[in-house]
Amino acid sequence: MEIEKFKASPVGTLVPIKGEHLGRPFSHFAFVPNDPPLEVALSAPALRALGEAAAAIGRLDGAGRRLPKPALLVRPTIRREAVSTSALEGTFTTLPQVMQSELFEAEGTHPRDVEEVLAYVRASEEGFAQMGEGKPLSLNLIKKLHGILVRNAPDIADPDKGDFRHRQNFVGPRDSRVEDSHFVPPPPGDVLTTGLHRWEEWIHREEIPLLVRVAFGHYQFEALHPFVDGNGRIGRLIAILMLLENRHLTVPLLSISPYLEARDDEYRQRLRDVSMTGDFDSWLLFFLLALKASAEEGLEKSERLLALRDEMVAVLRGRRIRGLAIQATEDLIGSPVLTPSSMAGRYDVTYQAAVYAIKSMLKAGILEEVEMGPRRVYLAHRVLEVLR
Repeated sequence: MEIEKFKASPVGTLVPIKGEHLGRPFSHFAFVPNDPPLEVALSAPALRALGEAAAAIGRLDGAGRRLPKPALLVRPTIRREAVSTSALEGTFTTLPQVMQSELFEAEGTHPRDVEEVLAYVRASEEGFAQMGEGKPLSLNLIKKLHGILVRNAPDIADPDKGDFRHRQNFVGPRDSRVEDSHFVPPPPGDVLTTGLHRWEEWIHREEIPLLVRVAFGHYQFEALHPFVDGNGRIGRLIAILMLLENRHLTVPLLSISPYLEARDDEYRQRLRDVSMTGDFDSWLLFFLLALKASAEEGLEKSERLLALRDEMVAVLRGRRIRGLAIQATEDLIGSPVLTPSSMAGRYDVTYQAAVYAIKSMLKAGILEEVEMGPRRVYLAHRVLEVLR
């Protein structure tokens, strides 16, 4: 941590900390961010970026609300977000691997990287359901989502699952010394608890534009770093939940982490820069651009997937194919990885009926058969290309 730069910060203070890490004592400093500002003055570029981001999100949500079956596109959006938000924390897998694993294994029996991604899927689906029921975005809900996220994490003690941390953590390589870390958040106890309660109150201040609250709230949450692990994934999920809570999104088709993953170093450095310099305007511009670009990409992908769905269905109809094959093809934009068993269960048909439908889809070039590990699955490769 660049101590001298953090000492000069206009938006926080350093406090001394002591403890033990990796079997050795440490004596260092932690950064305690100031409370969020009650008023936010926006520069002309920030005001312009705010309007552009809000308009892009509005267009995406308008398209989502017009869909006859929005859940079809929500499903891959959540999983794509899960893959990227996990990659930002060093967990790497692919969208096809995640979708294949969902077909076969029970919770907690996947390879560890896949299980971490699926844990995010479960946490986000619970968060979206809570927002859909009109529940407030609260510290209690955030703790609940964290508990779901790390439920099967073997390196997190049970008391730390779904609860704010009771020990010091830091941001940096896992096996590095605390003194060599990039950032050290506030110590546990009253300082952290007070900061979290003030953050919770601030993100609901309606007199401040929502997207400004989303951007600054994300910075503040990451600066507080309230959990032993999972702060980045929960923090990015909170950004989407805030949009849902305030009805800027009614259909969760926004995936922001792919944009941030492609700019990983810049994203992390900009978060640190706010703490060191107090330059919130630069962070706001960066995050608003992330929201705008992500919304525009989400809209483009949605339009391409719907057009592809219509094209694939037309191919089948041109071959005089009807029934289950048509129904399954219409749903491929949400579930592009199939097996006969999964299809039979989803549509309540016999195994043989599912096999027959898959053969029709194979002959039409809509599916391709691949081996994934010891199993054969069927992929809608053109759908996956759009999602990637």
